[in-house]
Amino acid sequence: MTEQSFRTNPLFIDGLPFNIEKTARVSYLLGKSYYKDIVKSRLELVEYTILSYIISTPGLSQSDLSKLLFKGKAHIGKILNDMEDKGYIKRIASSENNILKKITKITPKGKELYDKTHEVFKNLGEKVLEDFSKEEIETFNNLLNKYRTKILDNFEIEF
Repeated sequence: MTEQSFRTNPLFIDGLPFNIEKTARVSYLLGKSYYKDIVKSRLELVEYTILSYIISTPGLSQSDLSKLLFKGKAHIGKILNDMEDKGYIKRIASSENNILKKITKITPKGKELYDKTHEVFKNLGEKVLEDFSKEEIETFNNLLNKYRTKILDNFEIEF
């Protein structure tokens, strides 16, 4: 297929949504490859992501994590069950507004694995972003958050 045939719909391939998707995909593949080849942790990449959310926002439920990761609740439930079986997390029953829910807490074993993994990913992130100023990174993050919020607020998305 020639470059010209890709240009039949320039509004799509040259547009912001497609560029965001391409960048997100490249970033994900870098993380996945780096994780497999360099980190060599017992944590899966999705488990590392879940632990990051639990550390940054204590008291998250399965439903909360499902929304944050844009994945189905049942899929997150399976991952959480596996993480609990491995001893990385503990789920504790909690009552909020007379509604029973299980909140997820990180165990010492999970925290230790997270810390080792996080140090490696922190170094990767610094290498990737070394040519960007702090202000550029902050602006970029703010714009991505604004873009994502606009989509989620205006369209019904199912995970």
